Amino acid sequence: YRVPVSASELEDLVNRFHKSLLNESGRPDSVVSGRLYRILADSANRLQPGADLIVIPDRWLHFVPFAALQDPSTGRFLVRDHAVSYAPSATLLLSSLAHPSQRFSRSARVLAIGNPAFDQRAFQLPSLPASEVEARRIASLYADQNTLTGRDATDTALEHMAPNFDIIHFAGHAVVARDAPQLSHLVLASDGRSDGAVFSTDIAQWNLART
Repeated sequence: YRVPVSASELEDLVNRFHKSLLNESGRPDSVVSGRLYRILADSANRLQPGADLIVIPDRWLHFVPFAALQDPSTGRFLVRDHAVSYAPSATLLLSSLAHPSQRFSRSARVLAIGNPAFDQRAFQLPSLPASEVEARRIASLYADQNTLTGRDATDTALEHMAPNFDIIHFAGHAVVARDAPQLSHLVLASDGRSDGAVFSTDIAQWNLART
């Protein structure tokens, strides 16, 4: 279903929504959120209750926190009513759907990273104390678990440990480089020899066949 919206209008809405998320009140602009919800999620009222939503973002859609959009008719966040996931392209989505779906149980191995103690001189970003709680709660759901938080959540530790786990849960900052995607990165603690950034090009070279 095609939605008649200009790139400039979409850019303006996304920027306004981001600013509202960062203001001191902590309350997103419900009007802008509702407008984005109608344009991007349910413009034709065809989104069935409980339906899974798979987003294949492009350009400004990369900057839309879909899970945080609010249904203007109910005021509920989208994630309350729909499971939201992302795919980098339609080709890769169809390829993954062609393979048997993975089934996870409490016996799956999980690596949970939360609130890395990154160098705030190198990354002018706020600390995320709630993400440490999130990581520990996620890890507690599995019998075979490992949690990296604070100073232990280094870029080196993630690189070395990631290939050994079925599930990796990252609760921290991700920096998106809009004009140079290869420079997008996760922000982790430094191991003393690096600044803690884990770039998308680095992750692309890891062997995550079981993850």
